[in-house]
Amino acid sequence: MLLEAYLSTDGETDVARKMKELNLDNEQRATMRQIVDAILTDTPYSLLLGLAGAGSIGATQQLFEVYDENGLLSDYSELESTAFEYFHDKK
Repeated sequence: MLLEAYLSTDGETDVARKMKELNLDNEQRATMRQIVDAILTDTPYSLLLGLAGAGSIGATQQLFEVYDENGLLSDYSELESTAFEYFHDKK
């Protein structure tokens, strides 16, 4: 899991090394975990909404054609609801 790789005290990612350099106490570490978790949840969700035309990517809001291994995902409301379930309902 990306969150664990970033926040592990013995992690080998650049993010983990930088986090360790901060020398956070337990309370600060818990707050940082919540911040990083929110970033890792909101960013891909927002990108998916942008692709579905339900949100903007940068200053532009438009509908993109999104393909999966079975063909075009034409029901963008399904993409939006599936993304919400995956990133927000599972918590």
